[in-house]
Amino acid sequence: IISSCPRIQFPHMGASSSRLKSLHLYGFYLNNQFAELLCSGCPVLEDLVLRSCVKGFQEIKSRTLKKLVVDSCRSLSGDPVVIVAPRVAYLQLGISYGCYSNGISIYETASLVKASIHLLCLGETFNLKCQQRLLGNLCNVPNLELSGFDAMVCLARHVLVFTHLCCK
Repeated sequence: IISSCPRIQFPHMGASSSRLKSLHLYGFYLNNQFAELLCSGCPVLEDLVLRSCVKGFQEIKSRTLKKLVVDSCRSLSGDPVVIVAPRVAYLQLGISYGCYSNGISIYETASLVKASIHLLCLGETFNLKCQQRLLGNLCNVPNLELSGFDAMVCLARHVLVFTHLCCK
């Protein structure tokens, strides 16, 4: 577990990243070099927790992650955040006010067993279209916890109504 206060840039890890299985970061600025490290420099990383970080990249991509937590992080760009983690079994997202205003897309979710998504902004900046896209990406997850959604969402041919929903 590494914490930074005030926010500083995540340091270069060198060869030690090749043995890293778990990484928890609090309050760091994470740029494209960090995204590249996740994709190719951490071949055994299984557990990643990012809390109150500032992300200067669009994509979280890892073939080895099994647990991913992204909580109260801000994205610097206006592009949607993309998560590609085909082995992730547990996903937790805490979306705060002003974060991810252009949405989050999650791909390759076949291994996902449990997802916990909390809109802490009550849909104020995470609009209906973003909510629909995110929930559409998670439609096959067997255990889904949602809170803060205020939307009517059509997935495939089913209609799901979420009105300040808190499912557990």
